Amino acid sequence: MTDSASSALGPTRSSSAGRALALRHSLSDRGPTAIPSLAGVTAVSGWLSDAYAALSHRPAAARASEWLRDNNYVIERAVLRIREDMPNGYYELLPALRIDEGRRLPRVYALAHAVVGDANLQLTAESVTRFVTAYQEVETLELAELWALPTMLRLTCIETLVSSLRRLAPELPAPFEVPDSADLPAALDETECVARSVRGLAALSAISWPEFVRATSAIDVVLRDDPADAYSELDTQTRDHYRRAVEELARRSPHDEHAVARLAVARARQSTDETRSAHVGFWLVAEGREQLERSLGYRASGLDRIRRGLRQHATEVYLGALLVLTACFVLGPGYYLSRVGADPAGWVPAAVLLLLPASMLAVTVLHWAISRILPPTVLPKLAFEHDIPLQFQTAVAVPSLLGTLQDVEHLLRQVERHRLSNPDPNL
Repeated sequence: MTDSASSALGPTRSSSAGRALALRHSLSDRGPTAIPSLAGVTAVSGWLSDAYAALSHRPAAARASEWLRDNNYVIERAVLRIREDMPNGYYELLPALRIDEGRRLPRVYALAHAVVGDANLQLTAESVTRFVTAYQEVETLELAELWALPTMLRLTCIETLVSSLRRLAPELPAPFEVPDSADLPAALDETECVARSVRGLAALSAISWPEFVRATSAIDVVLRDDPADAYSELDTQTRDHYRRAVEELARRSPHDEHAVARLAVARARQSTDETRSAHVGFWLVAEGREQLERSLGYRASGLDRIRRGLRQHATEVYLGALLVLTACFVLGPGYYLSRVGADPAGWVPAAVLLLLPASMLAVTVLHWAISRILPPTVLPKLAFEHDIPLQFQTAVAVPSLLGTLQDVEHLLRQVERHRLSNPDPNL
């Protein structure tokens, strides 16, 4: 079948293939085992140089070597993204499929191979979204899987690239064990597979993955039913914050993500007035969170309990820790002076003089520790990308110090520039 005919049948074929794949998948109750290509992807960067050297002397592989030479940066960028976006802790959270005894591959990895194969290595945002949507008509993907999909698609393209180059230069040792699922499409030769793999990596970098998650997330569909009609008006970061709250609640409770989202919406709907509790975010990330956790049977981790305890007793913990650290930084030198024979008349004044620098050092150390233990609180934000609605008229106040008349003139000119740069009538 030609590419043009395949494109014409694409939507129907992708939908049926996505649903059929979901029907074949059976989840394991254990985590995934290692993927050889993911573990060995770091070796690809050096291996590409050897591949280019081997292909450059083969007339039949001239086009493939040109693709490697001209697009090496695309492949290097993809390898870097895979390494950054798939840490071990995240990988272990992915649902796994039962493959055979002792081998369990992430479901999203198998899905990525199916997406790439269905698109014949010609990836677009539409083809990926269409296949995933069809898959979820049968089986719902977890949020972690949706975010992992771009990484697995990049990995699949690199597997296909390595498989193609190995066929062009069989003497080349592979940088990792190439899976059987990376077999090349029958209608394409090795050079065309190299070209499409590289173009696929470039296409994946151009896709807006936050928009993809918004369009395909089953959680998002439920949360859009927010009784306050505010969820759809939130900015991308805030919506993702809400979705991740649902993911966290589901991971440490007996309920799946879809059930958690439905319960949060139900709690918001039970609010009889138009206060903050009528917004789903009140139950996911604000004051209603603990009540929702109790309803779900949520089991907080030890670190989470520590963080909550610190927030509940913030003043006492802060002042107590500051006092202890300051005392340690003062008493340490004092103890040393006493050990080397200094009498109290000598080391007591020294300790008093050390109070100010010791307290400053204690504040620095304490703030560093707090920033490592307590993540910053992200305030929910509305998305005013085009204009500010009338009901949200906004004033911007800029604190200023006026020392001279020239300062006033400068500030007036600055206010005028700000106004001309922001002509929104509701600002």
